[in-house]
Amino acid sequence: ALLGLGTYIISYFFLAFVSQVWELMLILGFISFAGSMSQGIITGFISRSVDNRSQGKIMGISTGIDNLAQIIGPIAGGLLLSLSGNLPYALVLSLLSVLPFIIGFRVLKFGYDNRKIITSEQISAEIIKPEVLS
Repeated sequence: ALLGLGTYIISYFFLAFVSQVWELMLILGFISFAGSMSQGIITGFISRSVDNRSQGKIMGISTGIDNLAQIIGPIAGGLLLSLSGNLPYALVLSLLSVLPFIIGFRVLKFGYDNRKIITSEQISAEIIKPEVLS
């Protein structure tokens, strides 16, 4: 995940200096690589950071935020790009990518799992036994 996040920072920085279409395609290749190296791993860490009952809720929130970012990001980026050249746009993206990279060193640890372990006794105590109707 950290390799992907680091690649985002570098790729977005070099986006400021793009002047040819082939350069843009090359940078977009690195951005795609960064996404493939980080998104799945981060989703797994988010899922494992809560107990089993809250996984659906946290994954829904995560997906909702991701979808909002996919809508708002291009709109804000397009406006910023139309108002100025590549440099401010690329520097903002690069600086915003530094925050998850730094957080990654503190949060993402190998084998991180915050879920409670439920024993079979706890499961059987939670099962509601149906009443026999006569």
